[in-house]
Amino acid sequence: MRRDGAEIDDVMYYINVSGSVVKLTTFSHDHVTCPVEFTLTDDSDVAFTDGFVTFDNSNGQITMLTTDFATYDKTIFTLRLKYTSINSSHANRQHVEEFVVTVQDQCRDTIVTAASFTIPVSLSYTYDVWDTQAMPFNAASESVGSDACGTWAYTVVGDYAPDTDILSALEVTG
Repeated sequence: MRRDGAEIDDVMYYINVSGSVVKLTTFSHDHVTCPVEFTLTDDSDVAFTDGFVTFDNSNGQITMLTTDFATYDKTIFTLRLKYTSINSSHANRQHVEEFVVTVQDQCRDTIVTAASFTIPVSLSYTYDVWDTQAMPFNAASESVGSDACGTWAYTVVGDYAPDTDILSALEVTG
């Protein structure tokens, strides 16, 4: 057997975003009369047969595909891809590559930037009862995008007492 490249890298698989991810064996052999067997196991050496992964034992190709958040979100698999020269009796007739597959919703990695008020000093802080008042602010945002992770809902909460700075009485949640 001959090593063709680097070891298989660990995989971060985002459900319903990554699409089909294919991992290929990094070993090959030049002697077609010397068959090689590929096996995929979990970290306890039990054959890995989860529906999220399709494995081709003739060439060692691993294909991952799922849209199932309920079953796979926050799941980590440690997998072993084994390459074995079937007819060899040599001590180095087998090589094992271990790698980790982390499966999760992409929104778990989003970075949230909080909303911020940008009220100029020139605006009056005097509000009349029954008056409608607008307070401009920079909306909250997140790095993945609201289409994927939902929308923001803003709620103004807090207690306000007369002669208190209105901004210290407000809290924006989203």
